[in-house]
Amino acid sequence: MLAAFGGFELAMMVGVMLVAGSKRQLILADGMAACAALMVAAQIAPAVTDYCVFCRSNSHHGLDQALALFHASALLELGMESTDGTGATLAFPLVRSAAALLTEVAEGEDPGPTLPGDLGPASNFGAPV
Repeated sequence: MLAAFGGFELAMMVGVMLVAGSKRQLILADGMAACAALMVAAQIAPAVTDYCVFCRSNSHHGLDQALALFHASALLELGMESTDGTGATLAFPLVRSAAALLTEVAEGEDPGPTLPGDLGPASNFGAPV
């Protein structure tokens, strides 16, 4: 029924979201099609929304309503009149940076200054590699 009324592409998006959610992978939802697919996926497995980051590149009344249904706000509000997916593309580096901060910085500790991994200790500056 989903393929008949929502289109094959929408059905595929629902499947991808369900698999990603089952593997606890991040889902970047950007645009009306992604929100429509997520609404269907959430009816099948409500926990799929736990793995979503919402992005939007354009202002669309339908997206406002979709985000309200998910009780969510978008990571990016770009206000561009561009195609769906632009917000997700631009949000990905922010999400990667946030993940790096959460995994690489010790909680409650001041790690102090560090050198980039390639440079090594100060005594090796200028030494042949």
